[in-house]
Amino acid sequence: MVDAIEIDNIAAEQATANIAASPFAKKINSIQADGRKFLFEKKYELIISNPPFYEKELKGDNEKKNIAHHSEELSITDLLNIIKNNLSTSGKFYLLLPFKRDAEIKKLIASGIFQIETITYIRQTVKHDYFRMIVSGKFRTENPEETILEEISIKDENGNYTPAFIVLLKDYYLHL
Repeated sequence: MVDAIEIDNIAAEQATANIAASPFAKKINSIQADGRKFLFEKKYELIISNPPFYEKELKGDNEKKNIAHHSEELSITDLLNIIKNNLSTSGKFYLLLPFKRDAEIKKLIASGIFQIETITYIRQTVKHDYFRMIVSGKFRTENPEETILEEISIKDENGNYTPAFIVLLKDYYLHL
């Protein structure tokens, strides 16, 4: 069972409707809650988060989008605390973050109880700079292994999805 947490009421209602209309309706539980305050009944083997991307950047006029996109409501430190409190001792976490937060997330994780297993840097094509990153981690062990660094380009020079991108997302992305 997947528990999906969403702080915004309207977004949670939309998620619930989307889940109900999907083939995964019996496998996903939508919860409208603030993850910082919600008391989970169990520890999770896997936590995946696509947290707010922007910190101290210009906001738009839409308050709902600002909450979803800017980290004033959920900082990386808050998110790591949620993970700490809800991840099983053998569990893993994955975070999708903007590349510009690379140094910040490495510093925060290195100073705490987690270790990074893999960082996958993502760019549009080989000619573009990185713009996203996927960080996978777990609780720190006595002898942490070296972090594996990977990179993926979404499209090749002809505008087609790369084999690496297809392998990564084929089970989840409808247009592959």
